[in-house]
Amino acid sequence: MCGRFTLTASGEELAEEFGLVEAPEVAPRYNIAPTQPVLVVRARASGRRAEWMKWGIAFPPARGRNPPLLLNARAETLGERPAWKDALWRRRCLVPADGFYEWKAEGGRKQPFYVTRRDGRPFALAGLWQPRFTAGGEASCTIVTTSPLPPVADLHDRMPVLLSVEGRALWLDEAAGREPVVELLLTPSLPHELVAHPVGPLVNKASNEDPACREPLTASAAPRGQLSLGLDPRGD
Repeated sequence: MCGRFTLTASGEELAEEFGLVEAPEVAPRYNIAPTQPVLVVRARASGRRAEWMKWGIAFPPARGRNPPLLLNARAETLGERPAWKDALWRRRCLVPADGFYEWKAEGGRKQPFYVTRRDGRPFALAGLWQPRFTAGGEASCTIVTTSPLPPVADLHDRMPVLLSVEGRALWLDEAAGREPVVELLLTPSLPHELVAHPVGPLVNKASNEDPACREPLTASAAPRGQLSLGLDPRGD
């Protein structure tokens, strides 16, 4: 699962990294949470452009029930679930991020960790988007997840699908054949070296929007044994 992430890169950095037609206006975000606006990259006829969408897709009520808010979509079942079949082939997008949080269950508590690229640059999460359902609604998106690879495998049983430069082009290409898209989803890889470190409980509250959310715990502040996970506690 991916439930929180960060995006602190400048608009110019994002334009360079994602090949955007123009740089978006952005402010550093240290604790992006569900239902908040997130930046997504879509392929338009004029080139790649950044847009704002709400994180979490809520389909219209059916049979008197309100469907759950869909923050994530499992890569392995995208082609099977009615909710994602159309979006998989017609509405793929990238969700820029420069880090994401995962919680590791230990001894009856959950310790948050921050996962980022070793070089600190932004990466691309595979996403799907949905147009607004009503005139007063808004476009929304979900993040595609897959089986975890190190170092996330030490923390959680799911992680976002991270895309290489080539993978981004394929993911955004609506004319791409189904076989390469499926292969991209079912053969997860780490296009960049990732590192992870434990952080404090500040990130647990969505209203906390502060650089301290992602700062590493010191050895004295971490629970016993927390820094001996084979991860990089410094993130450098």
